[in-house]
Amino acid sequence: MGASSTQVADPGFQADIEIQPRSAQRLEATLNELTRRIEDSASYEQAADAATTLRYVTDPLAVPYLEKALQSGKAIEPIAIAGLEGIADGAAVAALISSLRSTNSDVSTLAQAALRRIQQQTSEPTLKEQIRIPVQGAPRGS
Repeated sequence: MGASSTQVADPGFQADIEIQPRSAQRLEATLNELTRRIEDSASYEQAADAATTLRYVTDPLAVPYLEKALQSGKAIEPIAIAGLEGIADGAAVAALISSLRSTNSDVSTLAQAALRRIQQQTSEPTLKEQIRIPVQGAPRGS
């Protein structure tokens, strides 16, 4: 008898979005709501859903909210780090550098890898210099 196989399609990330002109006030309200959903989540899935949506907000206004998500204790650190890496401005880099001091070695390793990628991809000398010393002193292994 032949082996049977079942293919399962990966549904990926799905969300309905409406693109409107940028409004800092509206964006802050959305960021506050996503952060509240992370903090109030009763499961990893709930926290991860809100964090994944937050991760795709590439506006610099999202940096403090991603930092809160990173420190939420909801095991969504990789998602928050990816969001900070996607923004890759001075504030996001500073948040990633702070994460190098995390007592969670996975968080510090992920932050170090994100900083190295930003350093390799950015053409901004200020960011390269901001990253150079902390990453230079961090052990290779990520």
